[in-house]
Amino acid sequence: MSYELLRSLYFGETTNADIVSADSRRRLHVRTGLDNYIPTVLRGGHDLVLSGNPGDGKSHLVRYLQDIGALGDAVVELDLSARPTADVIADWLAARQSGKPFALCANQGPLGELIRALAGVEALAATREELAAQLGNLTTARREQLPQPPRQVSVIDLADRNLIDQRLIQQAIARVCAPPFWPNVPISIQSDTSAGRNLNLVGSAQDVQDRLARILVLAGQRAGAHFTFRHVWGAIAYALTAGKRESTLQSEYYAGRVGLDMLPLGYLTRTDGHRARNPLVEAVTAYADPILVADPRLDEELWFYGKPRAGRWLTGEDLVLEESPARLWERGDEVNALERFKQLKRAVALAHSEGEHLITALEGDLSDALPSRHAEGLLLELVFEGLQRLYLTTGEAMRAPSWLSGGVPLWVSNTYQDIPGEERPHVAVGALTRDELRVLKPTRVPWLDDLTMGPPLEVAWLEHRASGITLRLEPGLLAQLHEASASEGPMACPERVQRFLVRVAGWQERQSAADLTTERFAVLERPRGALTVYGSVLRDEDRRASYGQ
Repeated sequence: MSYELLRSLYFGETTNADIVSADSRRRLHVRTGLDNYIPTVLRGGHDLVLSGNPGDGKSHLVRYLQDIGALGDAVVELDLSARPTADVIADWLAARQSGKPFALCANQGPLGELIRALAGVEALAATREELAAQLGNLTTARREQLPQPPRQVSVIDLADRNLIDQRLIQQAIARVCAPPFWPNVPISIQSDTSAGRNLNLVGSAQDVQDRLARILVLAGQRAGAHFTFRHVWGAIAYALTAGKRESTLQSEYYAGRVGLDMLPLGYLTRTDGHRARNPLVEAVTAYADPILVADPRLDEELWFYGKPRAGRWLTGEDLVLEESPARLWERGDEVNALERFKQLKRAVALAHSEGEHLITALEGDLSDALPSRHAEGLLLELVFEGLQRLYLTTGEAMRAPSWLSGGVPLWVSNTYQDIPGEERPHVAVGALTRDELRVLKPTRVPWLDDLTMGPPLEVAWLEHRASGITLRLEPGLLAQLHEASASEGPMACPERVQRFLVRVAGWQERQSAADLTTERFAVLERPRGALTVYGSVLRDEDRRASYGQ
């Protein structure tokens, strides 16, 4: 049943620890620093609350640690939502009175309700205060919001854990590429079915495992989102099996339909009606497909010969036995020729020595978009310039007044709601200097380090110092700002940038002195369009206005 366990990971069926056996948990468990940290917390006399989103692996982790006896005599509540809050509080009190540590798994919503319910429980008053202080503040942009070290209860929020880590994903891949997970089909065809071939391909060569892990990491980093263990396992299972039943594998084999499109990167980049419903797989399609890398020499060889002219397949055998795209094209089959070229390139990227530089190129292309790759000062410079160029091109900035070209203008669109934002006239009545802005990066409490929670998520914030208004900087937005700095043509302005500028402009307007006598203004035809007019508004003692330059 191990193959069924593997394929069902794509559908999320076996990521719920309540419906899998201890043996299945053992087969799927990927060790992290939490395996040692949680027992240490409980042995130290602290209670433990494991929080997070559905699919983050709370109950799986606790039940696995129970299976191996690592939790000692702790009283364990696997799901706060499964029982009345009053009963859970009663069990917590009983554990406290008996001197046993208490371990609780809870989603954030029910945990908030529990904290409110504890308000009238005197014996757990200090515990309640610590819970409230830690929840939502274990990783934050501002150091002053970090809670004090725990005294009675430790909260671990798995929503702060980053699973987009190459070593962790490699471990997960290696666990399911072992022979017990091969499909239960006749042994004579086992390794020739699509899933058997993929499991053999990825399991037999460390370099192939590494590249598949790197592709998933690239996609996850570029997406800039929080991915649960359910997402990670679903993407791995889909890459290897596409969720196919063993009967389907046999039918495909006997029909001669096991082709290049059924290799792991073929599955992960599908755009047809069978594409995966998994955010990490969708991120691979959008950001980490090797066909995004141009390589004239390799591309020519794949087109005309159907494989690289030099190098070797990492598994020692030729994966490509089909005719070249050029031959298909010559026969008038242009659609399949182009599709075969893409699949060849994906196969080379995963399993040929010539494919290493394709993965490396993808990693290099991504680096500018990752907040973690830049020091705070440099990141501020990149964001500052990008925000300027989203609205004001280099040419228009050269003829603009210094107050406008030297800062981030607070552009506000006119209220032509029936016109798309990138086509509306915009007005600026001020600009932000660098000194008014700063970049904030995630800060984690010192007792939860990268060994326990993984690397920090790829996110930062641009803050307007005086107001505290922030703009979330994740890889997608950084990529858009980088594009704005490097181009001049029309470009849509992200809605979150518009909201940030409008909020800061509104704050500044509220802070303006009542006796303001001079206001500056500028009008854009549209974002990245012509600067139609700029000047100043002068008010005399009677508040009458006149215009100047």
